[in-house]
Amino acid sequence: MVDRRFRELCGPTPGRVLELGCGDGRVLEMLRDFDGHQVVGLDIDREALVQARRRAIQATVHARAERLPFASGSFDAVVAGFFGANLMDREAMVGEAARILRPGGVLAYTLLNPTTRLIDVFQHDLRTLRR
Repeated sequence: MVDRRFRELCGPTPGRVLELGCGDGRVLEMLRDFDGHQVVGLDIDREALVQARRRAIQATVHARAERLPFASGSFDAVVAGFFGANLMDREAMVGEAARILRPGGVLAYTLLNPTTRLIDVFQHDLRTLRR
């Protein structure tokens, strides 16, 4: 369900997509293979990045989501699934995502709702985040 929602939010037109907390690269592989997106994976776990490269995700970056090492306006979409345990500052992550997204870009991320134990998918209207 989450993978399908990410695909919908990234849109049918191929673009440049960053996944925060990419893990083994499964979501990036889907976005690349089914939708033709140019994908970049970011994770703080070096072993996860090795696994992503085994899925032929060539563009991988070892960094934190709160300090993204990318130029402003360089991505069409930023997605993040199930990486909340390692996230130190969600506001900083959202601000950094807004910075690196092109105008009209999409940020979509998931969080496990501790009350319902269901996965919530969030999409921010980045127009309200840009200063």
